[in-house]
Amino acid sequence: MRYIASKDNLTIKQAIKLKDKKYRCRDGMFLMEGRNNVTEAIKRQDLLIRIFIENGREEEYDSLLQKNPQIEWISVDKKLLDMICDTEHPQGIAAVMRIPQANLVNLTKQASLLLLLDQLSDPGNLGTIIRTARAFSVDGILMSRNCADPFSPKVVRASMGGVLNIPIYSDIDIMDIERLRCQGYILYCSSPSAKDDLYDLNLTGRSIIVIGNEARGVSNKIKSLCQHQFKIPHDSQVESLNAAIACAIILGEAFRQRRPSLF
Repeated sequence: MRYIASKDNLTIKQAIKLKDKKYRCRDGMFLMEGRNNVTEAIKRQDLLIRIFIENGREEEYDSLLQKNPQIEWISVDKKLLDMICDTEHPQGIAAVMRIPQANLVNLTKQASLLLLLDQLSDPGNLGTIIRTARAFSVDGILMSRNCADPFSPKVVRASMGGVLNIPIYSDIDIMDIERLRCQGYILYCSSPSAKDDLYDLNLTGRSIIVIGNEARGVSNKIKSLCQHQFKIPHDSQVESLNAAIACAIILGEAFRQRRPSLF
């Protein structure tokens, strides 16, 4: 294991910059912090670049070290690790990863259930949605422009490794959506004024579930392309549901319909 002491080391400077979207995009890298996230990172060694461990905590992670000697492990002082990481308590470990590259053509040829996020802006919501999509066997996530960055530290933490395990395609536009409709995909979005309930829908075919912005909902342009609008039945005294919660309810119903033998 290599030890680096200086914040001026190029490897350290590069890792610190990954908190900034500009450098994540430029270098095609992002950071995963904490034991659980690094454990997920090790499962994707095709994307893993290196792992930083806080000096003095090597014994705590000895089992990971012993099982994966081929990985580039770097020991750094706590002060440096705190500079690299976004959280106050990064658990003494962090990994630098390559951003996975999703191919929209290949993805949509094979996929059956996709999630389209329309200008979703809250990183916590986005991370939770990615984690939920993975849990309910979504084949891929499409994101319109102006969505939160899926590889920002907060999103990565909330996704609990989901960013490594589900294809994510950013900057989807109206033409992409129209092409997907031509390929036989049916678009569904929620609307409080819709006549149909979620539980009236058939979500077993080639489906795209649209989740809109937290404040404004689904944009009019994308809503106009949705063949089905529906509402989620709930107590009328509650005006609306959080985007991540609504997404979980919808995907849970899609999963139930697609895996009826489990219920």
